[in-house]
Amino acid sequence: MEYSILLSRLKTASDSFETLEIQLADPDISNNPKKLESIARERSKLEPLVNDFKELLKIDRELEDSKKLLKESRGDQEMEALINDELINLQQIKDS
Repeated sequence: MEYSILLSRLKTASDSFETLEIQLADPDISNNPKKLESIARERSKLEPLVNDFKELLKIDRELEDSKKLLKESRGDQEMEALINDELINLQQIKDS
């Protein structure tokens, strides 16, 4: 699946998750056990996806930060080597 499509779907899941969180905090929902159970069940299904989405966004930020740092450290071979190792590690995590 194309990365941008994946991000879009994960963003949609994250938005739905946030909506469900708000609904769970609604006092009217807490007075309706069936509705509360339904919302809680849907939230539970989305939670792993949302956690993955947050982790993916974190990795993307770290990749961008490392790329900027690499540009800034041109000429410092030791720093470049460390940053390149970090970029490789982050990319492997992202690809897995």
